Amino acid sequence: MNGRLQEINKELKVEEDLFLPTIDKDVEYPENFFEIQDADIVAFKAKKEAEKNKDKKAEQVEEEEPERDEDAEEEFDIKTMALPARKNAKV
Repeated sequence: MNGRLQEINKELKVEEDLFLPTIDKDVEYPENFFEIQDADIVAFKAKKEAEKNKDKKAEQVEEEEPERDEDAEEEFDIKTMALPARKNAKV
């Protein structure tokens, strides 16, 4: 369509920028939102695999607990409702 308008403008010796319409397929065809292509499935699987690997790495980091320090305080003893005696406790 713009080709014919450009020819007419040349004959009339008019310099004019012509509008080139575009279609936004997401807006014009919302029913296509639910169509799934093979590339979408491959991308989804890759994303899930990356998330799974990330979770595994996070679990490995959580499993590695630091060694307990012998001089560290012991936990509260619920049965006796008192703190256990410490080695270097001052009275």
